[in-house]
Amino acid sequence: GLVFTKLSTDLLEQSWERPSDRPPHLADLYYRGAISPERVEYVVLWSILSDDANAGHGSGYVGSPIVDCVNGERVMDLADLVEKVEAGLQKEQFVTIDFTMSIGP
Repeated sequence: GLVFTKLSTDLLEQSWERPSDRPPHLADLYYRGAISPERVEYVVLWSILSDDANAGHGSGYVGSPIVDCVNGERVMDLADLVEKVEAGLQKEQFVTIDFTMSIGP
């Protein structure tokens, strides 16, 4: 299973007490307020739960990549991610989720 969350003050402050410990890409996105009509909040892949379906992708904290697209469609917010995943699974057995890592796509 994959655990997603939205980028928020609570996420940053409760996960990393000291600002200097916060992942720079998350802090930059949050404090810069890089929001647009196409993206009203940033969705973060928070963790990968150990499961046969995730074999080869590791588990636990994975660096907080930002969700970009599901099946090629831009994700606007957490609710939109859920909607796109559910719609994709109605048509296919799997969905493709594209991420931006702190070092690029």
